[in-house]
Amino acid sequence: MKNTPAIQIAIERIKLKKKAFRVTAYKLANGQITITVRQMAITVRKQPGTAKNFIKRLGVNPTVARMPNCCVADMVDLKVAIDYFRDLNESGKGNIRTLLGQECLTERLSQEEAKRND
Repeated sequence: MKNTPAIQIAIERIKLKKKAFRVTAYKLANGQITITVRQMAITVRKQPGTAKNFIKRLGVNPTVARMPNCCVADMVDLKVAIDYFRDLNESGKGNIRTLLGQECLTERLSQEEAKRND
């Protein structure tokens, strides 16, 4: 029988935007801020398969989480999404949304780290 990972609960919806970039992130009960793998790709006009392949290449296991609308989705930490956008930008496959997304998520991550250090 296949082991099913424990499902985390998303306790807060966080809307992030910067000019043409918009995405919804989720804060999990353990305090981690995540984004769905699908949204990580779709929001920057890429196919979900590219994000899945990137995650697989890194060896990252997505967190399975139940969102506020009761859907269950694979989620990754904001750092992984930032690395995905950076990889697209540095490989020449990025666009204005990947540039803005990298900036937006990096700023949010910095804000969260500053809160933890206070």
